[in-house]
Amino acid sequence: MTLDALRESNRKLEELVEENTEIRDQQRRLQFYDPQTGLLNRGQFLMEVESAVDSARKGDFRCGVILLSLDELHEVQQSEGVEQAEMMTVEFSRRLRDFFEGVVLLAHLGPEIFGCLLMDTTRQKIERTVEALSTLMVDAEVQTRISIGVDLLRQDNLNHKDLLTNAFGALHVSQQDIGSTWCFFDGEVQKEMVERIAMKKDLRLAVREMVFELYYQPKIDLKTGRMSGMEALMRWPRGGGEMISPVRFIPLAEETGLIQEMGDWALREAFLQIVEWNQERDRPLKMAVNLSPIQFVKQGLVERVRELMEETGAKGEWLELEVTESLLMGDHRQAREILKQFRHMGITIALDDFGTGYSSLSYLERFPIDTLKIDASFVLKVLESNRHADLTRAIVAMGKALEFHIVAEGVETEAHQQFLQELGCDEVQGYLYSKPLPSGVFKSLLNRWS
Repeated sequence: MTLDALRESNRKLEELVEENTEIRDQQRRLQFYDPQTGLLNRGQFLMEVESAVDSARKGDFRCGVILLSLDELHEVQQSEGVEQAEMMTVEFSRRLRDFFEGVVLLAHLGPEIFGCLLMDTTRQKIERTVEALSTLMVDAEVQTRISIGVDLLRQDNLNHKDLLTNAFGALHVSQQDIGSTWCFFDGEVQKEMVERIAMKKDLRLAVREMVFELYYQPKIDLKTGRMSGMEALMRWPRGGGEMISPVRFIPLAEETGLIQEMGDWALREAFLQIVEWNQERDRPLKMAVNLSPIQFVKQGLVERVRELMEETGAKGEWLELEVTESLLMGDHRQAREILKQFRHMGITIALDDFGTGYSSLSYLERFPIDTLKIDASFVLKVLESNRHADLTRAIVAMGKALEFHIVAEGVETEAHQQFLQELGCDEVQGYLYSKPLPSGVFKSLLNRWS
């Protein structure tokens, strides 16, 4: 072999070794790191937390876990596209890395969940940290609420699995709390976690025996002052005489899939009730029933509603189905087609809690919606907050310009009613007229408000 041939053979060998080294490095990174963000992956983070807890025990110092959730990431993906959601994820990862400047282990644990492992820390240090983290995306092009759950290693028998479980429990509480973006695990959080487990068990039994009740809240026509219809609201009479609000059990029902059976029962009961009340009336009332996003995507929903109408004798013009903005962020074509079919059956469609979610005018243009419902959180503050008053004016003006029927929830005073009347709102509901009532008591309202 000539000297040149030997050199060439050696060069190729070096290239092959370098290439194999790069492949091994890539495989190592895929084993330990998330390819999208470059942060640690879930498996490696769990190992690091376990190691940190062992070290903290031996070294007599405390470590903590911070979990962060980009709460609107799913909505962004559905409305703006996968690419926009991925850009938000990468941008948040960059900001998280810049914030901690390499002194904290960071991980991407799931599509919207991130983890931080802090060594030799205190509760005071972590509280200062999470206060700053909650505003990390405040100036981003597409903003999102950041929910944060935290747990700190204690002197009891806490292990790494408990540390993570508690942090996830605190994160869940934070996601449910509109008034606060972060939650530190404590006795109250632990109590809520235990209560959630017990409530899930009781809810399954309640669905098996179908012990729920429908309560009804009247809707008042502001032009005539008469009742124009009502909204059906589910209640759960749990053992011991406790009446559970849907705010507490509906999220659990959706999480467990029980909402399908519960929703079907509610539709049938509401249809039967409006038939009974309208049989005796010259001027029929309209019954509004809420549809869960989980219920909405089930195959055969339109056919099931049609079956229930035929079975109960309910007419389409007596019915309104309320949907939320989140429901419209999935398969746009499927959602639009389902709503169109309901429209053809004479049923009107209301967009509930408008303005509180990932609001977009494109929904109003894209979907066959008849009614906009202004959320109670706006109405309750219109007299004390110029911002809420201006937002409510804007929603009503926009709705009127687009020829929507406007309903305001949360009316509690005559002043609220007058404010909305002057804006040209069509209907109102709230405690000024009546709280939600069981059917037997509600019947007595029919004559008073009709």
